[in-house]
Amino acid sequence: MLRKFKETEEEHQMGDNVGQSHKLERPEVTIEEPIQDDEIPTIFNSTDSESHLLYEEYLRPYILSQEQNIHQHAAIVQDGLPSYENLSFYKSYVCAHDFEKRIPRWTIHELHSGFLNEEAKADRSHSYFNAKIPGNIPRHVKASNDSYFRSGYSRGHLVPAGDMKPRTQDEMDETFLLNSNIVPQDYKNNANFWYRMEHFAKAILTQEFKTVRVMSGPLFLPQQREVKDFRGNPKTEEIMQYKLIGKKHVAVPTHLFKVVLCEPHPESGIDKKLLAAFVVPNEDIPSSKKLVDFQVPPSFIEERSGLHIYPLLKEREGFADLCKHEVEYCQMLAGRDWIIHDLHRKLSWNYDDDSKLTDVYNKLKDLDGLTEDTEKLYRKRVEQLELMRKYQKPLIEHPHSEDDKDNKSPVSKTTTKEVEKTAPAGADVLTAKKVEGSDEKVKPLRL
Repeated sequence: MLRKFKETEEEHQMGDNVGQSHKLERPEVTIEEPIQDDEIPTIFNSTDSESHLLYEEYLRPYILSQEQNIHQHAAIVQDGLPSYENLSFYKSYVCAHDFEKRIPRWTIHELHSGFLNEEAKADRSHSYFNAKIPGNIPRHVKASNDSYFRSGYSRGHLVPAGDMKPRTQDEMDETFLLNSNIVPQDYKNNANFWYRMEHFAKAILTQEFKTVRVMSGPLFLPQQREVKDFRGNPKTEEIMQYKLIGKKHVAVPTHLFKVVLCEPHPESGIDKKLLAAFVVPNEDIPSSKKLVDFQVPPSFIEERSGLHIYPLLKEREGFADLCKHEVEYCQMLAGRDWIIHDLHRKLSWNYDDDSKLTDVYNKLKDLDGLTEDTEKLYRKRVEQLELMRKYQKPLIEHPHSEDDKDNKSPVSKTTTKEVEKTAPAGADVLTAKKVEGSDEKVKPLRL
């Protein structure tokens, strides 16, 4: 369907005290618009609605180019997006890009009840960072793997790759896009407290609620310092400082935020959706800290980021505090439960020798945390290590993508297929790569 439309701006007063109005007209534009009027989310149907204006001015160009995905996220759009510029609608999440900082401004994805019981369909080991570069990212602001190489920061997911296991491989691959879903994150924060927050949403809340919607993003908060005014009297002022990494100057956030919105089951008796917002520093956080230690009012994030947290839902029906409900929902894994869970996770990591793998296994055994599945996984990992040693192929968990043309890290193009040529038929082989010109092993990134 082709539609022609003409947009005009409101009259503006031109010049100093001239008092003459001028109407500025934009040129007529022809847009191919496969989306029919009755397919637009109902929130945009009212011509006198502020949301309709937001649709026409901001969402329309992106919807036209990403129509296959927009309908999947109609519920998110109807509750109001945090911002309406530089949007991307992927199959399993929505995001806004911050082109200046080369990172996403926010992401939103949804989980549903029964998530943990679904069969895994996607495999993280088949995904590569920036393998599929979005077409709406200008090349001069596109982040690359080079920026993270030896930066001291991990490539931290906002939408966890693990949340895509029950979905398709393409949907998991989309979580590895640097500009769309990755921020420079302190390694220990990423592997511990932030991971526990992700686990809280997908493994705890999904057992209690019909749907769990997760909004995540970076924050840049000022620091206070003591200075003297022009009279020499001491005073406190705030200053904004944050690091940049790589030639692309990717910004390192000082903090990260996560907002969970939970829709109760109809039979639960809870009449409102429950929401909780959290802000954590981008640094190692002691395991003794509790989730509620980092809870903030939603307005805290809004005022410091310029975003809006589900503004239309707030006006329409509001929401209650998840952490102040009579049921203590805001409880993450802690103590022995967390240690055992973390060891189970580390058992699936790629190691370059079996001593580390055996050490993890023995710790689980000492804590009486072994299961039948754990035993099977351990034996499988030992067999893989023996195979890789035999054919002298070091392991790497997430090699740089061959499709990432901006990445100039010295990684060869050795592939799993090359290993399979010399490995026994039917062997379970992992992707391996080697640094050119040396025998140095490329250490895997634990993300």
